[in-house]
Amino acid sequence: MSFKGSTYGSWLVADTATQLGASLRQFAFPVLALLVSGSASMAGNIGALMAFTVAALSLAGGVLVDRYDRRRLLLASCAFTVVVFTCASLWGFFWGISVPLLFAVGVAVAVKAGLLGSASNVLLRSVVPTEHLPQAMSVNQGRDAAVELSGGPLSGALVAVSHVAPFVAEAALNLVAFLAALRIRPWDEANPQQDHAASQGNAPGKTPPDTSAGQPDSEAPAAVEGATGAVASFFAEALAGFKFIFSSRFILRLTVASALFMPLLNGVILLLVLGVISRGGSPISAGLLNSAVAVGVLAGSLLSAKLVGRIPAGRIALAAFLLPVPCALGAVLVPWFWLRMLCLLPILVLLPAGNASVGGFGMTVVPQEMLGRFFSVMGLMGVLVTPLVTLSVGYGLQYLGLQATGLALGAALLASALFAVGNRQMREIPTPDGWQEYARKINLLPAA
Repeated sequence: MSFKGSTYGSWLVADTATQLGASLRQFAFPVLALLVSGSASMAGNIGALMAFTVAALSLAGGVLVDRYDRRRLLLASCAFTVVVFTCASLWGFFWGISVPLLFAVGVAVAVKAGLLGSASNVLLRSVVPTEHLPQAMSVNQGRDAAVELSGGPLSGALVAVSHVAPFVAEAALNLVAFLAALRIRPWDEANPQQDHAASQGNAPGKTPPDTSAGQPDSEAPAAVEGATGAVASFFAEALAGFKFIFSSRFILRLTVASALFMPLLNGVILLLVLGVISRGGSPISAGLLNSAVAVGVLAGSLLSAKLVGRIPAGRIALAAFLLPVPCALGAVLVPWFWLRMLCLLPILVLLPAGNASVGGFGMTVVPQEMLGRFFSVMGLMGVLVTPLVTLSVGYGLQYLGLQATGLALGAALLASALFAVGNRQMREIPTPDGWQEYARKINLLPAA
């Protein structure tokens, strides 16, 4: 899909390259940790430390994304990743991959993810017109599925060839992303005759909007005059994301549900991947489990645009939260590899439609100048859960076994799904043509 007059294609290339690099890394890091150390708990430790680092920096990252030019932040993110993985590749080539190296690289990229990880997603709203966001997000979901479909087996093959190969691949992919990001322009700049006020914020070459809303005017001089005032202003902006989310019961419940649900679901998939490796299976076989999930997402993305336009978003979200629970439990309980793959096929088939509907509704009602901090708070709540889930997977697999750990994760997944679908306002979100009216009805937008 292309949007005439936009640089969405350049954005898609850049974002796809970084997403594929992240997919390689997310698979390769725990597998390499298990292969190098022989301990499943060590794989959990690395994943937990990376998630904790992202959590610690995500609020600051939200402020950065709202304060500064988002395209330049994306360029900085790609350049930093190229440097880190080039250095790691050289070290690994001469001295080998070790657990300390994995920890060092993991923390470095986690720092980058915490500070700059949301820049690309938030930049999308400036690249395409607001009315096309659901279609663009549906395309992105299909892209994500294709990335996951290829990322697991590709990363497994790279690990099988050489422990250094995934590092070299990620450096190359981020170099491609950097070059593509140089061509990105916001919709209003590429189409100066179009009246698209929603895209004005943070356009490259323009002064970012004032994001100090909610701070008393008397604090502005102090923020300029001294370091203490600047730090206070920075934290006030960071906390504004929490204030916005807590201002609406609907947004708060949806944020908490997402923060619980996705880390638990990813934990089930990680458990199955590490289970294959710990039993002597090849990294390529383990990668096929990720590919099974991706096939379902890819199939769902092909139907996403039609579903979002015809079926109320709340009903899609209801099914998207409930369907993965029996699939996850089935994948954990069946004893044969191919049956596990079959259980994983439909586990996220409704994710593209769910994200495009509820996510598109959220992008519509969140103010442009608040997007970075909004996503940073959502990410923070998610990554606060992720370290606990990752540690539980590593230690649970090592000391309790796959099925006992999987059943515990499945029970937690069911509880989070029930919490999500208990949100009546979420269940009643209409099709996109009624989003504005519904948002005003539940006090998310001012009256017309």
